[in-house]
Amino acid sequence: KLSNVGYDTIGMGKWHLGHYQENFCPWKRGFDQFFGNLLSGGNQEDYTQKSEDWFPRVNGAFNGYSGAYEGYYLLEGGPDGFKTIGDKYSGIHSTELYTVKAMEYLDLYSESEKPFFLYIAYQAVHSPLMISKDWLATSKCDQKGFDDDHGNREMLCAMMTQIDYWQSSLVDHLKDMGVWHNTLYVFLSDNGANPGYGGSNSPLRGEKGQYWDGGVKSPVFVAGGYTTRALREAGAGHTAHLNTDLMHITDLPATVLSLAGVPIDDLDGVDQWAAITTTNATEVRNDLVININSEMYGLAGAIRVGKFKYIKTPEPEEDTMFWLLIKKMTEEPITDETNMQAVFKEMQAEILSLQTDDNSTYLFDMELNPYERTDGACKVFSECNNLMVHDDYQGVKEMVRERYFYHLSTMVPSSVAFKYDGPLANPDYFNGSLGVPWRDENNLPYVIDDLSDFIPAADRSSPYSLAQNVSEETIVASSQSALAKSAKGFVVASGESVALLDATPSSPAAAGVAEMVQGASWPSLAAFVALNVLVTFGTVMLTQRFRRSASYSPI
Repeated sequence: KLSNVGYDTIGMGKWHLGHYQENFCPWKRGFDQFFGNLLSGGNQEDYTQKSEDWFPRVNGAFNGYSGAYEGYYLLEGGPDGFKTIGDKYSGIHSTELYTVKAMEYLDLYSESEKPFFLYIAYQAVHSPLMISKDWLATSKCDQKGFDDDHGNREMLCAMMTQIDYWQSSLVDHLKDMGVWHNTLYVFLSDNGANPGYGGSNSPLRGEKGQYWDGGVKSPVFVAGGYTTRALREAGAGHTAHLNTDLMHITDLPATVLSLAGVPIDDLDGVDQWAAITTTNATEVRNDLVININSEMYGLAGAIRVGKFKYIKTPEPEEDTMFWLLIKKMTEEPITDETNMQAVFKEMQAEILSLQTDDNSTYLFDMELNPYERTDGACKVFSECNNLMVHDDYQGVKEMVRERYFYHLSTMVPSSVAFKYDGPLANPDYFNGSLGVPWRDENNLPYVIDDLSDFIPAADRSSPYSLAQNVSEETIVASSQSALAKSAKGFVVASGESVALLDATPSSPAAAGVAEMVQGASWPSLAAFVALNVLVTFGTVMLTQRFRRSASYSPI
């Protein structure tokens, strides 16, 4: 949407919103340029990542083989495709690399008359905790006397200090460019801290991955010359004030787009600019969804309605259910999604039968009990107890559940359609890179893998059949038709050019911010103004694709 109203859009750092097809990658979803990591994380200095285990299946049955890959994850993407980076920047910490690259991209656009939107999703301070000894010494975090396990808090402290340093450098760069006065700068995290890696959410209850406020609240600040000017114009420039109204992550892109003059009627978020810049803003949100799962996960989730918070805890947690299903799939044939659903529901019924409102559902008055206490050690019942067990709150329970199930009714239905493409994503085919798309716009693999090492001779079939459950005749016909339409060249490690199937022309890279906002939550976001936008989480024009040798040419 910002592209459509004339913004240059730049994405940096962690993506983690899907990439198995290029259509899901940032340069196909609104960003003019992207540099970073399409995966969830990885080594922050040598830029390698290890995949989850994958399980080839034949006719729905697990054949006894599993594997995992390791490869480089850095890449650059733009309107004409992407290129892998390999180990070019090995030894440079990701925080430094992403910031320096962001400044390089800004310099490329410095002569442009167009406003810009810059989004940086740092991998720090995500695990693995990694920082050089020099930075640890410079930060003096090793002298703070932190009492925690294995020095994790010292490492976390040093990584945060490094982010602070490079954010300062980025701000100085914007000032040197002469654009800081017109920039809206937002800095935030995407979730609460993980105590297992040195984090703390005290005094809030809970941690990352949980529905307690310690898992879903995080500090945010807004800065930039545009913000300063807006505060002064509203008469709030030098007046400290407290606003306890509700604000949701989806409100941030809505606010940003509204400032840019883009209609936001089709978004879940609302414009919160008045709440940020004025002292007497009208409340624009009465409820917010923290998360809602489908019946597949026992309707687990959480919602705020006014001052009340309703929580249905996932027992077991969502990823536990996923891996239980994976284990089940390795034990018996599951030939289609219907059978998979049946197996899932059988496991679910067994697990969820142990739950009751007393042990898995909570209701809190967040004004009186902001830390979600259930210890009972207080004089006023609502200050330290779960209100679900109190008859006086029956009306409140019905009200919050009504809102909960209303939002549930608006969800896209869930599925359990797992596809194990492991062999098709082999880094050997992509210049040693793991986190790159391995299927084209028509969902056909770029490379046909020979799975004969993994599949019993009697069960061998087309790799496409293995991955997609379609006949070889269909694949051959589709391949011939697509090949007749177009063919690109790609470069292998030896420099040899090999024909690469590309079934359809590249789609315009202007899908827009709304696609990302509506399709998934952003790891973090920082935004602009009607002039310049800087997005930072906690913070390409290259047509060649790298593949393996000609013997593995697709189709």
